[in-house]
Amino acid sequence: MTAARRAPAAAYTLIELMLAISLGMVILLTMMAGFRVASQSITTVNRLASENQLMRLGCQMAHEHLDFWTDYDDPDNPSYQLLRSKDMNGGLPFTPMSNVSPYNQGGSPELSTGWNPAELWPMADPRVWWHGNVAEKCNSNVLLGRYSIFGNTANTVTVTGSFGSYGQVTVLHSWLYNQLWSLHNALGYYGYFDYAPANTLYECYQPWSGGQTNDDGEPLLLDTPGGAFASTEGPQYYPHGLYRLSMGTAMGLTSPTNSYAINSLSQQQYYYLDYQGNLPTLLRFNQDTTDGSSLVAQSPATWPQVQISMQRFIKTNRFVNVCRVICTSPITGQVMQLVWDGIGSSLRGARLQRNQIGSGGTTTSGWATWDDDPSTVASNTATLDDP
Repeated sequence: MTAARRAPAAAYTLIELMLAISLGMVILLTMMAGFRVASQSITTVNRLASENQLMRLGCQMAHEHLDFWTDYDDPDNPSYQLLRSKDMNGGLPFTPMSNVSPYNQGGSPELSTGWNPAELWPMADPRVWWHGNVAEKCNSNVLLGRYSIFGNTANTVTVTGSFGSYGQVTVLHSWLYNQLWSLHNALGYYGYFDYAPANTLYECYQPWSGGQTNDDGEPLLLDTPGGAFASTEGPQYYPHGLYRLSMGTAMGLTSPTNSYAINSLSQQQYYYLDYQGNLPTLLRFNQDTTDGSSLVAQSPATWPQVQISMQRFIKTNRFVNVCRVICTSPITGQVMQLVWDGIGSSLRGARLQRNQIGSGGTTTSGWATWDDDPSTVASNTATLDDP
């Protein structure tokens, strides 16, 4: 009898085992790579979401600065009210008007001097008209007449000049020229232009003073090209409006983050930014006028760093508020920047939001409260513009 053949036992060959292991490793590595990519994608998405959120908060903060100006003057923080002082050369953008242009009520509207916030400057009132010779130059020899006898900072003038005296004259109009002259050094150039009407001629007449005025009494400071007020753009030797003063130059607010901002002369300057390249002046202008701060003072090292900056200046007859939100990634070093020209409160509007600093250095800190209800007008707080 023949024995039955035994069937071979089922098993993997060595080649099949090696192939299975290799395929398994490929699958595992693919899965690990997928998990890693998914994890990195989630991290990237979270990082981008944080950047977007911080950028949105930065834009929101910039718009708050546009309206409330807390980046220049914080009513709730007396240590950040650096632009409220004055020195021998004048005041700063947030100096109370009573400290630089105190109001004195005269016997008639023309004889009132200093800043009165109740004045509406109605264009139908002759005392707000500019009574002068628009073509008169700073080196005038008065051949076209003596216009200082019609309007002057003094209500009576001794008619005199480099060639002699001719007696005393009672002047009809003195209110406007007193406003123009007192505001010149009150709040800096930006504040000067912010407060004056749009069609203002920035020139006045005064009693003659050798080396300080021309023979007709026009202050040389206000219309001499290349001086402290009027640039060499043009040049024009006669009274200037805002367009001519700012066509080739820019007047900006010096940021309170700069130590020299508390010097009134830092707020009384122009930057020659003509149509030609002027890199050193542009760099200085940006350094002086850029007011920057971090959105978050302290944050984790992995968070994006967001900076907010503001530049307020006047160029070519236009008030400009350049807002920047700059986001820097700590991972990639990539820098994103949003830049726009924003619209918000004027300097005068911001000053009317703030309580006034009292005499003797006492401070009533905080925001001004105001209501147009006749029963509450008496309790309105005095703002930085009040006498």
